[in-house]
Amino acid sequence: MRIVKAEYSDLSEILQLQHLAFQSEAILLNNEKIPPLLQTLQELEEEYSRGVILKAVDTEDKIVGSVRGHVERNTLYIGKLIVHPTVQNRGIGRKLLDEIERLYPRLRYEIFTSSKSSRTLKMYEKRGYRQFKEKIISDIMIVYMEKENSFSAAIAKSSTVIPDIKCISPKHGDLLRGRDPAEVASNFVECGATVLSVVTEERNFGGSKQLLRSIVERTRVPVLCKDFFTTRAQLEEVAALGAAAVLLIVGDLSDAQLTELHSAAHELGMDALVEVCNEAEMERALALGAPLIGINNRDISTLELDDGGVARTERILGSRSKAWGTFEKVPQTPQNFEKRPIFVSESGISTPADARRAKSAGANAILVGTALWMAEDMEKTYRSLLEAMQND
Repeated sequence: MRIVKAEYSDLSEILQLQHLAFQSEAILLNNEKIPPLLQTLQELEEEYSRGVILKAVDTEDKIVGSVRGHVERNTLYIGKLIVHPTVQNRGIGRKLLDEIERLYPRLRYEIFTSSKSSRTLKMYEKRGYRQFKEKIISDIMIVYMEKENSFSAAIAKSSTVIPDIKCISPKHGDLLRGRDPAEVASNFVECGATVLSVVTEERNFGGSKQLLRSIVERTRVPVLCKDFFTTRAQLEEVAALGAAAVLLIVGDLSDAQLTELHSAAHELGMDALVEVCNEAEMERALALGAPLIGINNRDISTLELDDGGVARTERILGSRSKAWGTFEKVPQTPQNFEKRPIFVSESGISTPADARRAKSAGANAILVGTALWMAEDMEKTYRSLLEAMQND
């Protein structure tokens, strides 16, 4: 099977497939007049003229699936994801969805389906989509779902927990214990994670670039790549593998390096999480104009072997809050950014109480690794942390 852009001559066959594929939906809804069954060829031609339609073609050049989309402002609106009834449940719909997203990187994605289409809703959730509204159309409850393909935009949507996918802890040793890290990452997305973090540093943390690639391809949510970056070439490599953001450690970089790599990351279409460990490094990050700042509660210079905790986030953000009054705005910098950065409290967080402390201190998100990997029930622990971050 191959997926390619449909041509004008394919539209009649795609419309026939659409009418066939939506018969089961009509039966489910007890409504033979749902819009996909009433669409005309002329209406489909109009959709074709203002967007893109993809087709999945089998070995005999028969169209067995299709999806379409169009872009307005910064959103790709996706619709009519269809698969021939005889080849459903073979991953064709997932591949079509992944392909149309690949054609339009760094956008917000929006899709909808009936509230009764439980299997479709589940598939969208597995690909990182989250419900944001419901609306009744022609007596049918429609569920609208969205996904941010920008790391910072996904965090800015709501307070969240970023699972840190790493294979080895210098302090605790093997974290995988026979588990597949890509499968674990996928499970976190199903639990509600809208972004992920992947450690690719090999010598001390057992990561790899292949691990990054596999998790990006499997989860299709924005992924932060954590490594010791010092050159643009390193950023180019992980950008090509699909990283949505990279970690820049202030303590490891001069001001010139930090400025160069921060600019390079954005030129390559990635966010940069600028990581600090103390008040002096925070001042450097603010002077840079970094819109995304991480506070590492542990000492990365000793490979996080210390027992640091959320108190560091409270101290660093607390010292700044006295100067700012509130976290709504920060003082003007040479880069003249008016809104406060997005803050991520990293490491040393293991309980809902820790999460609430980080949020109260001003963190928009927390990044948690070892505590999840060491937990008896990873998914239950993740949900408890997420609930702590999202509940007032």
